[in-house]
Amino acid sequence: MADTLLNPIQKKILTLFVKHKEGLSIEEICEKTKNLSISGDELNTFLWELTSLGFLRREESGHHKKWVITYGGLAILGGDDYPWP
Repeated sequence: MADTLLNPIQKKILTLFVKHKEGLSIEEICEKTKNLSISGDELNTFLWELTSLGFLRREESGHHKKWVITYGGLAILGGDDYPWP
């Protein structure tokens, strides 16, 4: 199912969040996706697309904004491989 919904870059971006259940800031995401050779605008578009699909959510706490993977995001990647409590 992931192959029909997610393009390879979306899948790579979403996979970044698996080991960061507390979420990642935009700066952290940019740092971790440098090797994908995508612009900041493209990255932002991918993040919002994944959010609209229900695979990510954006959390804000004061001045801290983070993107967090959802259980739907884990499921689309094969949630059994990434068991969270």
